[in-house]
This record gives sequence, structure tokens and C-alpha cells, in this order.
Amino acid sequence: MLIFPSKTIWFQSALAAVCLFAATAFGQLAVTDLDKAWQDDLKLGQKFQREGKPEVAEDLLVRALGNAEKIGEDSLPAAACLNALAILYHAHRNYSGAEPLYQRALSIVEAKVGGDHSRAGVLRKNLGELYRAQGRLSDAVEQFRGALKITEAQYPPDDPALVEPLKGLGELEFRLGQFDEAIATQKRVFSILERSAGASHPDTIECLNNLGVIHISAGRLEGAQRWIQQAITAAEAAWGPEDPRLVRSLVYQADIWRNRLQLAEAEGLLKRSIAISDLAAPAEKAELAMALNNLAEIHSAQHHYPDAEALFERSIHVWARVAGLEDPEVGTGLYNLASLYREQRRFEEAETLFKRALGILEAKLGSEDPRLRQVAGSYAEMLTSLGRGEEAERLRNSAAPEPPVQGTP
Repeated sequence: MLIFPSKTIWFQSALAAVCLFAATAFGQLAVTDLDKAWQDDLKLGQKFQREGKPEVAEDLLVRALGNAEKIGEDSLPAAACLNALAILYHAHRNYSGAEPLYQRALSIVEAKVGGDHSRAGVLRKNLGELYRAQGRLSDAVEQFRGALKITEAQYPPDDPALVEPLKGLGELEFRLGQFDEAIATQKRVFSILERSAGASHPDTIECLNNLGVIHISAGRLEGAQRWIQQAITAAEAAWGPEDPRLVRSLVYQADIWRNRLQLAEAEGLLKRSIAISDLAAPAEKAELAMALNNLAEIHSAQHHYPDAEALFERSIHVWARVAGLEDPEVGTGLYNLASLYREQRRFEEAETLFKRALGILEAKLGSEDPRLRQVAGSYAEMLTSLGRGEEAERLRNSAAPEPPVQGTP
């Protein structure tokens, strides 16, 4: 089964972080009616996008691009309009439409002002976000590292401006199983936050939790214990022992005990976590889902199947309420329940949930995510045991990572 803390790392991320070139950055170019035309349309298109009117926004941004291209197809105004139009497509999941626009804008910026310019960093970050949304994690890491290098050249090594790009990169490294790299990145985040925000700041404690999760996933329990205990100590000192913000650290500590087969200790911490979460505001319910899922896994390991089933079902319900029916953690919960049914030889019910889990994970995570391969592998094993070897082989092949594309020498 998949234990949430071993597979989940908590970062603020995704499309909200995608940046726009500010139209004012090109204000000094506005010396003709044509210059004013593209800037006015760009600003108005962005306004309609923010207001949730994508069709109107697209018309304006396309017109802005046309006027900017009259100044020069490879001009910086054209790059600004390409970026804005790409963001519109990106926001509405038209990834095939957004990618070439981002790439063309990046080529223009690199040619005009250099690959180390802040505008190139913005575009690399936008491309990285696009690739992450598509599950193209290796491509996303490449772009995030390029964006980070540009940002690092602009700030001192301990500047808070580096926190967000480092966090985004660390998440991707973690999801790719690049644990050494993810640990090094998160340690940099922690060092900056501890100095700038303080040891008891929520972001600093979140970073401690993330370091613990990475160590758990890498099987480095001693290191995990050190980081999680530091998080618990800081959280209790800052918020008190019954604050719902403490729950995440308690769940991760329980996962360490579970990995050490200290199940009584793990169960006690998870029950404490559930009791705290049940009294919390709805915004804290994600932690409740984690605690329920992991307590269910302990009951499953002890063959307490009815208790495990009820806990898994409640965990899935909470995740769906918090994040929506298509959230990857709902897929993880469905997989865990499918595994429980498989263990009880309830194969028809298990297959239904395996299929639902795969559908969610394929749509949201992409083929490089290890969760997808684990779910597909477990489902294939069940099909093989049922004498459905050809189906199992097709499933394994469909979940295998694609070989890297060879470029032209």
C-alpha cells in the first residue's frame, strides 16, 4: 500500500506561481500608436483573464501579439504577448498550445537580452510549471534548475527570494526519487527560512516536515526522526500541543514508528492526530485524511480488515471533500482500498478501484511518477494471479516510463 507521508510532500505550487511579464516593463518602448495598441490589448486581455472571460481575453491577446509582431516578430514586445497568451492556454490546460508559445518567447528573450536575464528566468519557470502539470517531471526539473540559476545570480545566497524557486525544485526532485538532491535543496530552504523568518514560523516548520518526509521515503529513519522531532518541538512551542497545525508532524512521526514496526506507538500518535483534527476547522482536514489512511494501513497489517476498510473509506471521503474527486491523493486512497480488497480476495471490487485509481493518477501525475507505476504493478500482479497474463503485460507496458528521446548529434 501507499502511506501518504512516504509519498506526499507539502509544497505550495502550480499555476498560481506562473509569472507574467509586466506590461510596464516595456513602457519605455511606447512611442508610437502601434506600441500603445499592443500594450493596451495586453493589459485588457490580462484583465479579462482574471475576470474569468477566457474567450474575450484570447481575442485581445492574439490581437496584441499581432501588433507586437509588426514591431518585430522577434521583438521583446512579441515575447511579452507570447508569454501572456501561453499563460492563458496553460491556465485552461491547453498545454500543446502553450508550450510552443513559451518556447518561442524564451528564444526571443535569450537572443535579445541574454539567457541569464530575469525575463528568461520567468519563462523557464513558466515552462517548468507547464511540464509539471503534464507529468513531464524530468523536463520540469531542467527548467526549474535553469530558472533557479538565473535567480541565484541576482540575490545573495541566503536571500528569501530564493525560497520559492528552491521549494519548487525540491518538490520535483522528491517526486523523481532524487532524494539526495531533494534533501540538499530543502536544507537550503530551511537555512534561509530559519534565518529570515525564525525557527517557529509555519514555513520553517513545514520545511522541517518536508525534510522528514524525504528521509522517510529514502528509508533513512534516523535522519527522519531528527527532522520530525525538531518540527514537533517547534510546533508545540509555537502553537501548543492541541493545535491542528501540529498534526502533520505527528502523522510523520507515526510513519517513522510504523517503519520501525513499533505499531502501538504509531497507532497512539495517529489516534491523537485524528482527535485533534476532528476538532479543527475544515481547512485542516487534509491532515485528518492522512492520519485515517495510515491508521487503516496499520489495521490492515494486523488483519483487522473491517476497521481498516472503514478508515480507508473515511480517508477517501475526506480527501475528496478537501481537494476534489480527481485529486491524486484520492487516487492513492482508492489504490490502498483496492489493495485491501485484493488481500481479502475480493477481486471484482479491487479491480474497480484499481481502474479508478489509475485513471486519476494518469491524468494528474504523468508517467514518471512512481505512484502510477506502483499502482499499475500491483494491479498487474493481481491480473496475473487470476490467469489474465496478457492484460497484465499490456498494463505493465503502458505504465513503463518512455525511453529518452535521442537528439540529433
